[in-house]
Amino acid sequence: MPLWRSARMAPRGSCARARYPDAAWRRRSQVTSRRATARGGRDSRTIGQVDVALALADRGLRRTPQRVAVLRALDDGRALSAQEVHVLAREHCPELGLSTVYRTLIALTDAGMLDSIGQHDGEATYRLCGGHHHHHLVCTGCRRVEELEECDLSPIEHRIAAQHDFQVDGHTLTFHGLCAECRARRSR
Repeated sequence: MPLWRSARMAPRGSCARARYPDAAWRRRSQVTSRRATARGGRDSRTIGQVDVALALADRGLRRTPQRVAVLRALDDGRALSAQEVHVLAREHCPELGLSTVYRTLIALTDAGMLDSIGQHDGEATYRLCGGHHHHHLVCTGCRRVEELEECDLSPIEHRIAAQHDFQVDGHTLTFHGLCAECRARRSR
């Protein structure tokens, strides 16, 4: 048996597996998931209405404790910086390092599970996204993000392509401003 199979000798960053080696980890996570679901709590296998394992597998990614912790940190609908994701994700995976968070955010963005939305204080922000084409309303006060399903930019896209002899493959559009709650807070 390799030395790292011992709970004390587990490789850094293995989170829950460090406490529960081999099959004991699987049994422990299944029992914990069933208990959380039975109590009406959040099941670590789903985020929102999405089965994390299936969503990751569909995009060719493995379900790891680090990826699940990052996805759970982004589950509140706000756009968060990598630093903020790191702080929130460490509640679920204490050994999670900042470099792992950056790599995970890039991998999940490339896989289409996250949107990278503009810059906030010089740093990119990320949020969970739907897998379809959409645009965003971003509140600069609370950083809440709303998805806009409507996209009537085809005439503009065609005109720009013709004017500049350019083949347009896609576009993104983000509106920045203040939501109703932030405007009400500022007017008081």
